[in-house]
Amino acid sequence: MKNKETERKVIRAILLTVAIFVIGYTAGFSHATGSLPTVWGGESIAPPAEMTRATLAEVKQTVAPVAQMDYGEGFNCVDYAWEAMRRLHWAGQVAMIARLDLEPGPDHAVLIIPTSDAGWVFIEPQTGQQIYPTPGGMYIDFTVIKGVYVMRLEWTDIDTYALSIAEGVVDTSKLSYYADTDND
Repeated sequence: MKNKETERKVIRAILLTVAIFVIGYTAGFSHATGSLPTVWGGESIAPPAEMTRATLAEVKQTVAPVAQMDYGEGFNCVDYAWEAMRRLHWAGQVAMIARLDLEPGPDHAVLIIPTSDAGWVFIEPQTGQQIYPTPGGMYIDFTVIKGVYVMRLEWTDIDTYALSIAEGVVDTSKLSYYADTDND
């Protein structure tokens, strides 16, 4: 009798664990990609192999859903920038995060994007609008911009990256592929 009860408890625990995993995986995949995982295909969580330069209108259209998110979802300027950059990358568009050093702080995260029709543009991901930050200039609430810095992120073919490591071009102790390779 005890063996049957123990066996039932073990089966229930296994089923509960599997259910939690499946629900958690599905929810996480859906949050990350905007679609549910399917066995027969579906949206890839990897960006396309070829990155392009979209028009400013296409960039704004891709970023628009991000601008509709609110702080109630726990977003701050960095979260908006990462989410917008991620959506642009999945659309095959090059995008990078730029940090505006503001006086007085705190700093602020926006996007810098090369477009096919307007050149390099800055986008405020919280509003989806194009902005024009310049060091010494003013930003939104009359704070002074002390500096503008770009965080370079782009996909690099693994063979190219491995060759760069082998040739000593990349310092693997640094976080960025473009980090300075000088060992101070």
